[in-house]
Amino acid sequence: MTALERVMLRIQRKLCKLPLNPLNISNTQGKFLEYFKGFDKVEAVRGIFGEKTFDVLSNLKVEFTWIKGYMYVDGSDGHLVISKAYLQNGDKTDIYLNVINLTKRANCF
Repeated sequence: MTALERVMLRIQRKLCKLPLNPLNISNTQGKFLEYFKGFDKVEAVRGIFGEKTFDVLSNLKVEFTWIKGYMYVDGSDGHLVISKAYLQNGDKTDIYLNVINLTKRANCF
């Protein structure tokens, strides 16, 4: 994520907290398994979390942002932040591997 994208993300988060959103900027948020159905059955993910796979992933939150970039773990609470553009245009193998990697990092929170 570039410096400009980081600044835009901070501005967007502040605007979303206002009672009125003048730019109509919003992110989609939800539970990880609502968007990544069946991910708890992936062998690589089960190899990381073992018996706790479903519990870990069902407690993980995900946020889809309009800001271009990739994906990362939000340092404030450990949820995943994923660029909608990256999901639509990125290489599917890269996305798959990034999601596996970041679920492992998010579990550290």
